Amino acid sequence: MKNIIDIRNRADFREWIKDNSDAEKECWIATKRGDATPSRTFLPDESF
Repeated sequence: MKNIIDIRNRADFREWIKDNSDAEKECWIATKRGDATPSRTFLPDESF
């Protein structure tokens, strides 16, 4: 697999998108299984 990214928060994801959206079609996001902690929780956001 290509473009497996490990992000910790929404800001990290937005930064990846900003840096890679012109060149990449997709990415895979590595996530933690189990109970979510606030820093690893992604809630719906109208800006996407």
